Amino acid sequence: MTWRIDKRTTFSTQVEYQRSNFAFDSGLPLVPQSLQLPINRSLSEPSLDNSHLDSTSITYTLEHKFSDNWSFKQGFNALLANLDLGSYIYYYSPTLNANGTINRLVLKGPEQSENYTFLNELFGKFDTGSIHHNVLIGVELYRRELSTNFAGAFLAPINIFNPVYGAQPGSFSSQLGLAGQHGADDIGVYVQDLVEILPNLKLLVGGRFDSSNSSAKDSRSKTFVSLQKNKGFSRWFGTNTSVHLRSQQS
Repeated sequence: MTWRIDKRTTFSTQVEYQRSNFAFDSGLPLVPQSLQLPINRSLSEPSLDNSHLDSTSITYTLEHKFSDNWSFKQGFNALLANLDLGSYIYYYSPTLNANGTINRLVLKGPEQSENYTFLNELFGKFDTGSIHHNVLIGVELYRRELSTNFAGAFLAPINIFNPVYGAQPGSFSSQLGLAGQHGADDIGVYVQDLVEILPNLKLLVGGRFDSSNSSAKDSRSKTFVSLQKNKGFSRWFGTNTSVHLRSQQS
């Protein structure tokens, strides 16, 4: 939906909802013997529950022209997802057993994720003498939150060379699963100028400063297993030249 508020201002929004039903295929274990297997070999259990994913994306864009040379753009996106993990088979043994089987564990449970992006940009054109400038100034904010609460249960080993399906998991326990909270807050500030020195000579200069804070927390012990704070500056510089040849006819 797009709303033209006035001749210089436009507001657009978009909403998307998606529901997916699928079966997780864990692939082949990371052992050398897997290279001997056919590409269609599956070591999952067809009888286990499927997984379901519900995701909603909400986006809006606000654009305003102050004049023919200056404009402002704001964008926002929120992506919300809920995963009901029906079954995910995990190979917890790094090697094969002597009889060609691999030990398995199955996980199930909910996972929620939220991702937010907020962008503001100011674009302008102006001249300094005979040199033309195209300036872009922007601020970008990003937040990510992920929460998992998977329970685990042992599943009978399976022979990777001659698989027999139909195994059922034992009792699910939180001690065999995964439960954690992960998050990150990022901010980026950038400036860019496309300088038109000559009709066939352009110079692009810019820089960006980023700051990121991320964390990972074990939901069971209520302790942080990872805390990171990172800052960095990046810059770019480039030229674009072109030669125009004029043909002459006699």
